[in-house]
Amino acid sequence: MKQKIYRIAEGMNKKINFIVDHSFDLEVIFQGKNSSAEIIGLVRPKRHTNIIIQTKQIHNYPHSKSNLLIRSVIPEGACVTYEGIIRIEKQARHVDAYQKNETMLLGDTSHIHTSPILEILNHDVKCTHGATVKPISETELLYLQSRGIPQPQAKKMIVQGFIDGIIKK
Repeated sequence: MKQKIYRIAEGMNKKINFIVDHSFDLEVIFQGKNSSAEIIGLVRPKRHTNIIIQTKQIHNYPHSKSNLLIRSVIPEGACVTYEGIIRIEKQARHVDAYQKNETMLLGDTSHIHTSPILEILNHDVKCTHGATVKPISETELLYLQSRGIPQPQAKKMIVQGFIDGIIKK
């Protein structure tokens, strides 16, 4: 599994972007006050593969902020396991941490196992997480087809719209 570690120093504002089609482990460690990171990821496994994505947002200092958004597009026969951890240490007060995992399943045999985890040792923080899983919207598909767009092209447009929503960030 490929691993990447970022250490965010005091006063540093970091933007982290990644696109992966393989297993990946990302750690973002806040090592100073008034530090922040925006983490944006796109997961695109190949058909009939199993991959594991792990993220850790570790807040060691007060007044740090993290915002993580991962979108996954899972093709037929592929499986993604996502484990996201936000850890806020006891001394890290006034932390603002967010984690969101959004997934689009492209087939009946596409799977996601998602596990957002909060480890909060100081309760003077703002911390939220969430996960959404959806197939291609039949309503969107029918709308595009009613406008004369063939089904395969309509599906590609819907997937591209989902991806563009994160690429533009």
